[in-house]
Amino acid sequence: MVILLLKLRPSKSTNTAIYSVFNEILSALDNGIMSVDRIEKLYKNFGVLADSKDKNEHEAEYLEILTAVKGSSKEKRLASQFIARFFKYFPTLADQAIEAQLDLCEDEDVAYTYYQRKKTQRNK
Repeated sequence: MVILLLKLRPSKSTNTAIYSVFNEILSALDNGIMSVDRIEKLYKNFGVLADSKDKNEHEAEYLEILTAVKGSSKEKRLASQFIARFFKYFPTLADQAIEAQLDLCEDEDVAYTYYQRKKTQRNK
């Protein structure tokens, strides 16, 4: 991609277009990298909670999982699984956990919303 951009003849409109495309590429790369970091963090939080005998000591990790419902689709899928798995250990965060699950059910991604509703029905 960079090679193609360098072969273009410079002009004001070309430079503007190049910088615009380049910034979009950098932004996409940053979002992808940050998403991977957040997914790794979710797995780390899951490991901490799963390995802990006293899960109540790790409320911060559960709160991070709850905030993942606002992330990428992969983060949302993981969050939905992890929220349900550790729900019973954090009764003080029940309202936030339920709200997070409802946010997932109302998500704009129709396929994901269907998946979440189907999963929620199985857990009843």
